[in-house]
Amino acid sequence: MARSDGRIEPGQKLHGAISARAWNRMLDAADLVMGDSLAMGADGPSYASAPYTWVYAYNATGADVARWSACQITTTYIAPNDNVVGDSWGPSPNAAQFESMPTVVLTAHAEYLVKPWCVAIEPIKHLKLGRVAVAGVVQARIKVSSSFFRFVDIRNGTLETAEQGYARILWKEPGEGTNRWALLQLGCSEDRVLTATFPGTWDLGEEKTLTLTQENETGEFTETVKVINGLMNVQAGDNGGKCVLYRRAWDYRNPVLMDFVFSSLKGHDGAHPVLKRHESRVQWKTPSLNVEKDAEGKVTNVTLQWT
Repeated sequence: MARSDGRIEPGQKLHGAISARAWNRMLDAADLVMGDSLAMGADGPSYASAPYTWVYAYNATGADVARWSACQITTTYIAPNDNVVGDSWGPSPNAAQFESMPTVVLTAHAEYLVKPWCVAIEPIKHLKLGRVAVAGVVQARIKVSSSFFRFVDIRNGTLETAEQGYARILWKEPGEGTNRWALLQLGCSEDRVLTATFPGTWDLGEEKTLTLTQENETGEFTETVKVINGLMNVQAGDNGGKCVLYRRAWDYRNPVLMDFVFSSLKGHDGAHPVLKRHESRVQWKTPSLNVEKDAEGKVTNVTLQWT
């Protein structure tokens, strides 16, 4: 006689002894062990694939990362070309690791630099690995600054409602405040990447006022924005320097600088002295050829100097 909990007595035949409920519970337990998430089946709740895409992440933020919180992605934990051991040892073990299971690195929020962000789907201790959602639909804790905003973006390490953003809000708790539950669709940004020109020099940390020319349904219009250089010292070429801007959701009217078009900079436009990078900064150096001769006029040494 079958037991009420679906288990089988010693010596009992399997045929006809396992109920649908017992079989489904066994599969549910296996899915839990494998880390799958809750879904619905014909025989009631079961566990299937989650509605988001996740990757492993190494927590280098300096603190523990809470579940359902936002994190910034900066690089890969193990690059495919690190520590290549040579042909005699076969393929690089890091290349194999990168191809089978790429892992990203989470760091503290940077004010000026725009980085991709993700949602931690489990608590991640400092200097430990954990899973983060990078695409799809995922639940998260957010700060609701305005109940009318339809998007969220990361601000100082916290997901906050915004006019524009990387993730669209499918549902959120009523009202405003911090630590509110929301269901987000990642990768639904309405942000725009813009380009602009600037004259003269632009030092690291300096704020410039730039004029953007854009188009809408009624034609072209110009917009004045303030942008901080969080990258490096540069100088525009003869036709003006070009830069790439990104509209941050939480500061939509003041885009952030993403990159420079180097062919538009002094030294890279073919008409100025060469730019030389030194300790992540760019310096303007004029090359000069120094020729040393002996008493008889023979050349003994030739060096290239930067002045």
